[in-house]
Amino acid sequence: MVGLLGIVAWLAQLHPARSAPSSYPAAGVPALDPFTAAPAELCLLPGFGPRLARRMHQAIHQRGLTSLEQLPAVRGIGPARLAVLRSACTTWRGR
Repeated sequence: MVGLLGIVAWLAQLHPARSAPSSYPAAGVPALDPFTAAPAELCLLPGFGPRLARRMHQAIHQRGLTSLEQLPAVRGIGPARLAVLRSACTTWRGR
């Protein structure tokens, strides 16, 4: 048994675990396009409740927001929530 664990440890050193490519969302963060997502989908993001999701959805559609850099104009979206959005935005790159 000890010999097997030693071999596994040795192999782990030879082939270290690779991190996920940056195009994948962080663990627990669904991949979505915040500019087309419904408020219910935005609520799936960590730190996004129904009120913030509604405010963000309304701002995007009423003010015509088109980029992540514009989203801090929405009350409740600061650097931390913007980072969550950046990690979730993996299905599109044009904005």
